[in-house]
Order: sequence, then structure tokens, then C-alpha cells
Amino acid sequence: MRIDYLNDFQNLFFDIDSDKNDNILKIVKQSEFVLSSVIYKFGEIVNEISNGISVEGKLNDIIVCLFVRKFMEQLDAINILMRKGSFAPAQILLRTYIENIVSLKFILKDDTDRRAASYWLEHHFQEISMWTNNLENIEEKMIATGDVEKFEKKKAALQRIVDSNDLYKEIANSREKKLEKKPPKRKYIQWYEVCSNVSSFKKMMTDVGMEKYYESIYGGLSFESHSFNSTMDISVSNENFNLNPIRKPVEGETLLSLACIFSMSVLIDVYSYLGDKENEKEEFRQYFLEFKEKRTIAENNLNKIH
Repeated sequence: MRIDYLNDFQNLFFDIDSDKNDNILKIVKQSEFVLSSVIYKFGEIVNEISNGISVEGKLNDIIVCLFVRKFMEQLDAINILMRKGSFAPAQILLRTYIENIVSLKFILKDDTDRRAASYWLEHHFQEISMWTNNLENIEEKMIATGDVEKFEKKKAALQRIVDSNDLYKEIANSREKKLEKKPPKRKYIQWYEVCSNVSSFKKMMTDVGMEKYYESIYGGLSFESHSFNSTMDISVSNENFNLNPIRKPVEGETLLSLACIFSMSVLIDVYSYLGDKENEKEEFRQYFLEFKEKRTIAENNLNKIH
């Protein structure tokens, strides 16, 4: 069976590579260049950190390196979607991208050792908790496959890690105490609650000075995340309903603007964490001035696409 949906349903998709859309493609490529330059900066950071991490490397460096790798992955995916004119789905990735950036900014802002450890340990705590809560339902199958033994070994390994480090012990105790205060039906905790008095993502954004962007992220971007905008794909003209094309490259200015604002902000924080010298700071200042100019041009041109 031949499957070529882009060809067979040309009436449904916006083809950004079509000759008739050449001007739009040129504008989108300007944005692609801007985002690519950010990915490149992130890549330099990953190389710098990973080259200095030993087998028993400092946890903070490992956490920063893993976050920055995730930024590269998510920004690359956004770039790919934008290049194809698929701007709306890119909003979902952008929201997650920004959440990760805010998390790292929060870790680097203050009490970094404790916050990094809390972030790292929470994944393991949640995994053990999930297995423990479902053990009764799946125990027979787990015994047959040997997964119970694997689970017990993993649980014991995590306990040894916690017991071997005073900071980890403190975090584990803090987590248990805060979980005890949760209502019986809401026995769930976020990593940032364990290591601070911050109790929501909105408060974490406020803590890192990004509160003014909260509504644009959880207001504007959440429409795509929660399927609130499906009816926006219909337009009315001459009393007829018309379907907007899939992969429509509109409203890209906000997409690019938010990606750039948060990217630059976290880059500054990471460079500060790395303790860059004055010549390296000057190099970044020059990069930022050129970046800002190209970003402004790209945003203005994206705003012209209707």
C-alpha cells in the first residue's frame, strides 16, 4: 500500500517548500539560523563541562550538563517543526523547554548543592514509590519475571546512596516530613518543594524573576497543550466554513521571542556558574549583540506572515 499523505492531501497541508511559498521559507530560515546559534552555544557548554567531569564528578556539574543537553534536544525539535512550518505543535515543546530552563535557573540561583541533589534524587524516589504502590497488583507477574528482585536491589542501592551522604540524608528526611503534611489523597511532592519553600511552578518562576511570563506560558501556550484551540482551525468567509491548513506558519513571533528570552537568560546563569573570565564574557557580549540584531529581524519578518 502506497502512503504519501503530503501528496494525496495537498489541500490539507501548507507546503512551505513549494516555490510559491519561497518568501515565507526565507523568513523561517532566518528563525532557524537564530535558534541554531543558541543550540551551538549550548553545545559548547556541554563540551566544556563534560570534558571536566570524572567518573565521580561533581553532581552539580552533571546536573547542569544534563539540563543543557535537554535544552539542545528540545530547541532542535522546535527548530525542525518551525522549518516545516508546523508552528502550533512547536508551542507544546516550547512550554516544556521553558519549564526546564526555569528549573535550572532555580537550581543555580541559590543553595545549588541542595537543589541539584533534590532534583536528582526525586526521580529515584518517584520510581521507587511507583513500584511500591503498584507492587500488590503486579507482584505475581514481577515474581515470575524476576522483577521483584531487581526492584529490591534498586531500592537497596538508592538507600545506600542516601545513607552515604549527609546532604542526601537531609533531603530524604525533608521529603518524608513534607509528604506527611500532604492530604491523604495528594501524596505527591515536587522536587523544588523538598529543598525550598517554593510550592508551585508559578512561585518558582517568581523566584527566578520570570513571573511576568507565566501567563504567556500557561495562558497562551497551554491552548495547544490542552486542545483548546481545535476550533480555531476553521475560518468563515462568504457564509462558508474553511479549514485552515495543517503546518500553518503563523504566530511565530511569540514562539521565537519566548525561546530566545529564556535561552539567553539561562545562558547568562550557566556562564556565571562556570565562572567565565572577562575575555569570555566579552565574547558573549559580542555574540549577544549580533544575536539580538538577527533575532529582531527574524521576529519582525515572522510577524508579516498571515
